[in-house]
Amino acid sequence: MRTLLLALFLLDLLPLQAQHHAPWTFGVRGYGGFLAPHHTSLWIMVDRHAVAGELFLQRPFSGAKDWHAHYLQPRWGLSFLAMDPGSARTGAAARLLPYLELPLFTPGAWELHTRIGWGLGLVERPFDRVENYKQHAIGGRLNLAAQWAFSVRRNWGSNAFDLGIALDHLSNGSMQQPNLGINVASLALGYVRHLGVPVPKPTQRDTTWRAAPRTEVLAMGNLGWTEVYPLESGRRSVYSASASVVHRVTARSAVGGGVDLFNKGTVPVMDEQLADRPRIAYTQLGVHAGYAMLFGAMTLYMDVGTYLHTPVEERAPVFTRVGMRHRVGERLFVNFTLKSHFFVADHFELGIGYRIR
Repeated sequence: MRTLLLALFLLDLLPLQAQHHAPWTFGVRGYGGFLAPHHTSLWIMVDRHAVAGELFLQRPFSGAKDWHAHYLQPRWGLSFLAMDPGSARTGAAARLLPYLELPLFTPGAWELHTRIGWGLGLVERPFDRVENYKQHAIGGRLNLAAQWAFSVRRNWGSNAFDLGIALDHLSNGSMQQPNLGINVASLALGYVRHLGVPVPKPTQRDTTWRAAPRTEVLAMGNLGWTEVYPLESGRRSVYSASASVVHRVTARSAVGGGVDLFNKGTVPVMDEQLADRPRIAYTQLGVHAGYAMLFGAMTLYMDVGTYLHTPVEERAPVFTRVGMRHRVGERLFVNFTLKSHFFVADHFELGIGYRIR
């Protein structure tokens, strides 16, 4: 996800070109790649190459909002993928993934685009203390699924073929240990069928974003759950609160920074000497800087921060939060975030926020 946000940042710098899109697009895609052992304990899981098959259906946004033009008439879709990750210890995997497809460059019949999506995934064989104890990647069957992909597409009328690269990720966000996650890198070849007559761009757009404050002060509170080692130590609650200043630098992007409080119920598991302390003693204080991509009411963002105070030593002194904010009113928004330490998930956060100004 950090690589994804970097790619979107580079997208924001490109002088992009747009084209018209058919009202519906149906496609099939095949993947061939490998299970990426991003931790030394995962090498034992790699048995063979990974393969996958995908069906997807998508359509363009209406084009009536300014952000549609900023992202060159992007598309949204739904993808179902069945995969053999290349490991007997994980078994088969499947995921259902809503996604955004963002055109980058469209010279004539050619198109370069990127896809970002997140949804739900299933793993056939999660960790089991007795029967599958060498499966170090995933502790439960139900997981969060995410994909980031780049593709080059060649259109011939209503038909098209595309070739690209993709990274698929499955993780439960440390809701259940172990949770190093499954990462599959692959090449993809697909066939696409455009259905219907291409839709022209509208001549009038919603420009209400121009009236929004260029600098905003945001406050939010979140709730989550996490589990830490030792295995089967129990899932504990996590509370967090943040205050941030966010400044829009272009129509598509913003930067900011702020302060964070985290209160994790797993602290006495990490340090038994704190078991008799009140819950407030488990609080961590941090600061962060962030970057965000703006999609109308929705914002995708990444914060990178460090701890100023923590009652226990964390996996790393640096944390990241990758997530989504979505406005549900003039000042209210909902938030969904994954907090991690480098490549290891810490916890999911779900909460509500308020724009102070």
